[in-house]
This record gives sequence, C-alpha cells and structure tokens, in this order.
Amino acid sequence: MMRIDRLQVDRGPGRELGRGPGGPGALGRGLGLALVLAAIAATAAPARADSHTEAVVLFDQGIKDLRAGRIDKACNELQSSLELVKDSGTKGALARCNGLAGRVATAWILWRELADTAPKPDLRSDAAAQAAKLEARLPRYTLKIAAPMDDLVVEINGRGVASNMLVPVPIDPGKLTVTAVRRNGDRDISQLWSHEYAIAEGQTLAIEIPKLAVAAKPGPAAVVPVHGPEVSSDVEQRRHRRHVLAAVLGAVAIGAGGVSGYFGYDASSKYSDAKTSCNGMITQCPGAGLRLSAQQVADARSSANVSTGVGIGAGALALVAIIVWATAPSLEQKPVAIAPTVGTAGTTGIGSVGIVLGGAF
Repeated sequence: MMRIDRLQVDRGPGRELGRGPGGPGALGRGLGLALVLAAIAATAAPARADSHTEAVVLFDQGIKDLRAGRIDKACNELQSSLELVKDSGTKGALARCNGLAGRVATAWILWRELADTAPKPDLRSDAAAQAAKLEARLPRYTLKIAAPMDDLVVEINGRGVASNMLVPVPIDPGKLTVTAVRRNGDRDISQLWSHEYAIAEGQTLAIEIPKLAVAAKPGPAAVVPVHGPEVSSDVEQRRHRRHVLAAVLGAVAIGAGGVSGYFGYDASSKYSDAKTSCNGMITQCPGAGLRLSAQQVADARSSANVSTGVGIGAGALALVAIIVWATAPSLEQKPVAIAPTVGTAGTTGIGSVGIVLGGAF
C-alpha cells in the first residue's frame, strides 16, 4: 500500500501531517505567546471543538465501514466529516472510497486536488499517481449545441454544467438525465428538452442539444361570441301560434269586459230611474208609479245579471289568455310551472282560490 493510502486509513482530522500535539515548533513557543493565543481562542474553542469532535467520529466510523465493505455508507460519513473539517487525510480516504464505489470521476478530482494541496511533496506525488491510475477509466462527455443560445441552461442529473465547454468533461459512469432550456432570469422561455443516456468507464459520450426556439408570448385572448342554444323553427312556430291565440283571447276578454261594464252601467241607471219614479223610496212607491218602478227594477236586475255573467266570462278568458301565453314553448327551454292555491283573504275569513305560474314568460 502506498504512503497516501496509509494516510487515508490511519489518520483523520487534526492527526495527520504533524498538526497534532507535539508537532514541529510546539516546544519553541514562548509562554507569553501561548497565553495570548489561549485568550484569543477562548471564545471560539467550544464550537470548534464540537465540530472537530464530530468530524473525528465520522471519520473513524467511515474507516470502519470502509474496511467492512459498507462502501456507500462509508463514503457518506467521510463526506460529512470533510464538510465539517477540511482535512487532507479525510479527502484521501474519501477519494479511495469513491474509487471503490465506481465513482471514478469523483475520485479522480479528489486525487487531483490533493496533488495540488497536500502539505508534503511526497504526498502530493502519491496523490498525482493515484489520479493518473484513473485516467484510462474516466468516462467523459461533450456537448454539441445546434445553434448559439446565450441563455441556454444545461443540467446533467439535476446539476448545472457549462454549455460552452470545448473539451471532454469527466463524469461518473451510469445513467445520465440531460435537460436543456432557454431561461430569462427565473423564467423558462422555451420548451424543456430532455434525454436519457448511459455512459460506461472509458467511454466518451457526445450529447447533442437541438436548437430551442423561444416560445411566443401569448396574445390577447380572442373574443368568442356567445350564442344561446339552437332553437328549431318548429318551436318558434308553436310559440308564435300560442302567442297569437293568447292575444285573440285577451282581446275578446277586453271586449267582454267592456260589455260587462256597459250592462253594469245600464243596471245602475235603470235602478236610479226606479228610485226617481218612487220619489227615492222604492219600497214605499205611490200607486201611480208602482208599475213603472217595478218594471224599471226588473230591467235593472236583468242588466245586472248580464253584466255579472259577461264579467265572469271576461275574467275567465283573460285567465286563459295568460295561461296560453305563459305556456308557449320557451326559446330558453325553461319549464313553466302551474300550481293551484287555496287560502283566506285577510282577516275576513273569506276563502280564495287561484293559480300560481312560475318559469319563463
């Protein structure tokens, strides 16, 4: 095992590269400097100690799971430890874990970072050698854009990538979901393009993205005239006939009402004449005017009866005219309801009978 591998397994946060207690220069510090540093660190020490302790615990558990073959669990723990404390030993362990999990591109970039940032030359050299071993296994992708689109946003497996890369880009093997859309700020201005790919170790995948047209802005909504339901000519004809019949009946009812009024006036006039013949007292009419007043009273009663009969007929005709008009076929197809009513009028106790019409008139 190379030296860098020994660093991954045996050393964790704060325990590698001479950074722990007893490291170079520790004995040369003066007492005054130590007191000053202690005073400066007093307020930050608890929080740093907590995060450092958690990082160490996660690192140790990650190494245990790595040795036990629980690769994915180990990688998650080492990643969490590295996020708490940036540490070369933890990064080396995480690079090795991702390599064992088949995430060769993720492992390669970690080794490349260590090749630049490891604290000792031999460790940087070992990290570069580890990265070189993965070179041949790296999958790569290229993007070919059909037309220039400065507002194009490309994502691979939900992560944004540069759409103007001119060289193949390493990526972990497996399934890829590629999406592309033109975007203005937070607003998509084109349809979303999406495609599924599968890429294997050592493969270079060419991803071709077509030209995405900007969606047209919606214009004003067209005004569509609203028409009522179609009505057949037969319905219109039957409705017209009903209305004509109702109008004729109404006219007859009005005429009958006039006749009733005439005979009513005649009855009242003849009764007044009878009272005049009897000097205002029909029941005590003198002998000379008795026969004449009796005839006049009889004529008044006859005219009154005619007036009453014709009036009743006129009312009935008017009611029929209303019913015929109301029950004519409706252009809106709304039913007309006819219901009888029975009740009393006010406080007199006199009974009343009527008809209630409901619906479209």
